[in-house]
Amino acid sequence: MRLLFVQALKLSILLGFFTLPVVAEGLSENKQKRHFIGNGRLTTNDVLGDGKDRWRTGSFSSSRIWGQKWKGELPQEFAELVEARFLGEIIAPSDLSGKRGIDRPFVGHLGLSLHSHFQRKGLEYSIGVGASVLGQQTGLDNFQKNLHEALNEKLASEAVLSNQISNQVLFGPFLEVAKTVPDEDRLIIRPFFEAYATAETLARVGADIYFGSGFSDKLYIRDQVTGQRYRAIGASEEKLGFSIGGDIGHVSNSAFFDGAESTMRRRRLRFRTGLHWGQKSKQGFAGLTWLSKEFSGQSEGQILGSVWLI
Repeated sequence: MRLLFVQALKLSILLGFFTLPVVAEGLSENKQKRHFIGNGRLTTNDVLGDGKDRWRTGSFSSSRIWGQKWKGELPQEFAELVEARFLGEIIAPSDLSGKRGIDRPFVGHLGLSLHSHFQRKGLEYSIGVGASVLGQQTGLDNFQKNLHEALNEKLASEAVLSNQISNQVLFGPFLEVAKTVPDEDRLIIRPFFEAYATAETLARVGADIYFGSGFSDKLYIRDQVTGQRYRAIGASEEKLGFSIGGDIGHVSNSAFFDGAESTMRRRRLRFRTGLHWGQKSKQGFAGLTWLSKEFSGQSEGQILGSVWLI
């Protein structure tokens, strides 16, 4: 069964690469109709959560959107609205000095992907293909070193950095299917299914609930690390609301453990909440996410904090 699953993912990857030229051709043929229409970003760090520099310690997600004029809902056609997504992520052991042992390898992860967002028969789709660049080649170990020096924080030791995962470039597909019920502005419930196979091969199911105003006619992008959704399209307006959400996932493979998947926990749980606000041209978000244990040597889960401001 697992072999069939892997083969199906490989086939999806090949289909994804064949899809990229089609998307690019569609963009070039419709230069007058398609243009840059939005962007979004989310910064996440455990210092903003439980205050400890460990495990899923920091990440940054960014999206840029191209398409026709936004009309408050997803288009019906594939490749009519296209997102280019970037992810930068650092994963670290609980002790950066390594003196108390190294419970998981140091990870530098850069993700680049291309997605199409559309809707059919009441379902919302996000289909894409992307690459994960891993290891010292990302330069994220030096980025963390320079940042920690500037903030007078602890530095990762040579023992920790020499134990980081090897240089790799992995390709794979992305899929999210969701349904917004009811389609109203005061209360929105959005169950979803998500799967991808780049640095990790993972499938999850969950839901997000939004309370307040200003959510129904926007495009939100899901952050890969926390599951928090950040705004990429939609006019700023006076609003105040909050969101809660959660999901359960299964991981069949992870390059983050560099061949030591036997220590990996295959079940992943995430619970999140967030505060959204906006007034005229200013808009922001602050959220917290609890992540369950990811490997057998992990003593507890962790809490991450996420923010974005426009």
